[in-house]
Amino acid sequence: MSLNKINPMKIICKHLDSLYDASLEENQGVEKTRDQSNISLFFIFPLLVSVILVLFTWNNNNFESNKQLMESLLISLTIFTPMMFSVLSIIYSMSQKKLTLKGFRKLKEFKYNVLFVILISLVALFSCIIFILNICNFWLYIVILKTIIFYLLGNIGLTILMIIKRFDYIMDQIINKEIKKRLE
Repeated sequence: MSLNKINPMKIICKHLDSLYDASLEENQGVEKTRDQSNISLFFIFPLLVSVILVLFTWNNNNFESNKQLMESLLISLTIFTPMMFSVLSIIYSMSQKKLTLKGFRKLKEFKYNVLFVILISLVALFSCIIFILNICNFWLYIVILKTIIFYLLGNIGLTILMIIKRFDYIMDQIINKEIKKRLE
């Protein structure tokens, strides 16, 4: 039995590939390589913030006080994740537009960023479910799960900001081409 059908590594690798410094590519013609500062921003920064959040909520590390928070997050994620699938249909409709080569590259990166957000949203969703199931009512269990969930939420937030920026770039290209076409 092959697990290739459910292997998310391609999506993760393509998302990581989209974390490059675009100014180097545009200004100096440098090939796209993963930018370490972007990797730090998207993966180390959310970890630091999640650890700080867990430390600030240290007095609330009993299960019952956190259960309501996790239930709210669970509801939010069950609404948010399918909405991201709607964004994928927007990507498909945008692919029918005439974009420049750079626009199509951004569209491809946009697609992998959205797919990555869907993946980590699912992981956050399952983490909330595991938390609510209360498999172990031990303080370390609560701290670790809270850290993971806060980390995933931070990563989702940052990736959504990147998605918004790419969406703006692509829409600008489409709108500018339409304006030029109508002025001719």
